[in-house]
Amino acid sequence: MWGRYHVATMIVTETAAGTPVIDLTPEEYAAHLERETQAAIGMSVAEFRRAYAAGELEDGDVAVDQLVGLLRIGQNGHNAAA
Repeated sequence: MWGRYHVATMIVTETAAGTPVIDLTPEEYAAHLERETQAAIGMSVAEFRRAYAAGELEDGDVAVDQLVGLLRIGQNGHNAAA
């Protein structure tokens, strides 16, 4: 189990210092992003991206800030998930 969700194909390894490293498939990561966005602000990733791009969300909101970082919006034009 990973939180409330079972992720069957994730690979968990450890760094030399013993820190867990979780590798997800692209599908698992997209599902993770959807769950995090829904839990944080009650929107899908697509809804969040649209609202953020339209300036409808407060940058000072901690949840918005964390999701922007998680989704890597505006970071050199690369997006974590479509």
